Amino acid sequence: MGALAGWMGNTRASPSVVSMIRQSGAGLAYRIPPGSAMSGIIVSADGHAACMGGPVHVQRHGVIMLFDGRLDNLTELRRELACPAGADTGAVLLAGWERHGHALFARLQGPFALAIHDEATQSLTCARDQHGQRPLYYAAHDGTFVFASDVRTLQAWPHVEGRINLDAWPMFSPLGAHRRNLACMRA
Repeated sequence: MGALAGWMGNTRASPSVVSMIRQSGAGLAYRIPPGSAMSGIIVSADGHAACMGGPVHVQRHGVIMLFDGRLDNLTELRRELACPAGADTGAVLLAGWERHGHALFARLQGPFALAIHDEATQSLTCARDQHGQRPLYYAAHDGTFVFASDVRTLQAWPHVEGRINLDAWPMFSPLGAHRRNLACMRA
């Protein structure tokens, strides 16, 4: 199991935001498998998004992608996306994002949580598997969007209430709307 934590806002990532993400990463270290590591702080080129996570992290072509989980159909995805036989999960996910965008998530089988910041569209997309086997929590307040794979980490951010928003619950319950596993924020 891995961990994800990040931020997207209307302003550039300040030293205090970077510090909060670094602290989030330290608080999530228990979720990282032995021998693996979370990436360092990754800040988007425009400075409006910052995150860290692992064990899979990719930063290429203006895309920052964090992934925690397992893809049960990795071999099929490699074939479909014409990736080399030994392509790692990050390379396959990046190729899928470049080709399919949000439609990629319907193709993923297995437990996962991921976050993708795409500089071309100035968007941050967070998604998890349809059964919610990998946790992913998020909150938005006053032009700031934060996410984490641990609710305690999320609650440590300023302006995040320490309770569940029951009005949003149908988006996350198994009987909720089809977008229950996806959150998207544009700068």
